Amino acid sequence: MKTIAFREKENGWATFFTYYPEMMFRVGNVFITAKKGEIWEHNDKENPVMNTFYGIRFPSKIVTVFNDAANEDKIFKTFVIEGDSPWEVSLKTNLTDTTLKQEEFNKRESRFFTHLRGNENEDDFNGAVQGMGIVKSIDDNQVGFDLVSDSVNIGDKLYLMNGDAPEFIGVIINKDNTSIILDNSVSVDNIGKLALSKKSSRIDGGEIRGYFASVQLSNNENKQVELFAINSNVVKSYV
Repeated sequence: MKTIAFREKENGWATFFTYYPEMMFRVGNVFITAKKGEIWEHNDKENPVMNTFYGIRFPSKIVTVFNDAANEDKIFKTFVIEGDSPWEVSLKTNLTDTTLKQEEFNKRESRFFTHLRGNENEDDFNGAVQGMGIVKSIDDNQVGFDLVSDSVNIGDKLYLMNGDAPEFIGVIINKDNTSIILDNSVSVDNIGKLALSKKSSRIDGGEIRGYFASVQLSNNENKQVELFAINSNVVKSYV
């Protein structure tokens, strides 16, 4: 269920809204709707409250696609917003996906620029993943090894090989030279399995690649913002 708006200048249905009025009518040039027995005035220019309908705040969202050279796999390197404000961004290809936060953009002249983060798909093991060796002991949430590498850090995720598939076990919350502490208990049945340590996918994940990218932009600021264009630096993938 959606509310859609007709724009007379374009002679077409131009916008989707997330509010659902029970009644709509006009008083002079003022657009009025009714919801749960209350009357609401829209587009109040004297007391503007952006993105708020019936007392509930909604973000503005735009969905589009990057699909140049659609038959070729590409690597998406950067994201650039031409406008007066950065937006939250979700970018998903046929192979990978990532997100961008407003505070991660840097303003360069009239544009907001940032590099794309790593692939946040947890099934992707092309990023910073390393073997930790065979599990030697388990005591509740403490997992023992012959040696724990200095490159294994608190906040890394522990996976154990279950046949040919890595299985997520928990997040490392402490460590020493021969053991790690997880945020949950571990079954002793996992003794003897090969362990993997995985860094944050967003920071150290694989590159954002694919033959197209679906992009969703979201803005929840309580002010009017302008968005002129978006673009990305894209290079051909030779994998």
